[in-house]
Amino acid sequence: MYIVTDYPELVPPLNEITSTGQMVGDGGNNTPELEPTDAEIRTISTKEARELFGEYAIKMEGVTVSVGASMSSFNTNSMVSG
Repeated sequence: MYIVTDYPELVPPLNEITSTGQMVGDGGNNTPELEPTDAEIRTISTKEARELFGEYAIKMEGVTVSVGASMSSFNTNSMVSG
């Protein structure tokens, strides 16, 4: 997932937005394993987005939440925008 902005200082810390999706261990002792990496989420500039996506990106205004589940749990991915 990408957060596209030219003002990355306004983006909350990425660990407050998402995680790796691993289950929390007993006593929460696997916290470092839950920290998101570039594989889960990245903040990129509009220039980088153009280089990555070209003309195929979709601009979504406002607050957007992407909800996805593993295919073994559900057969859909949902996108909610507000």
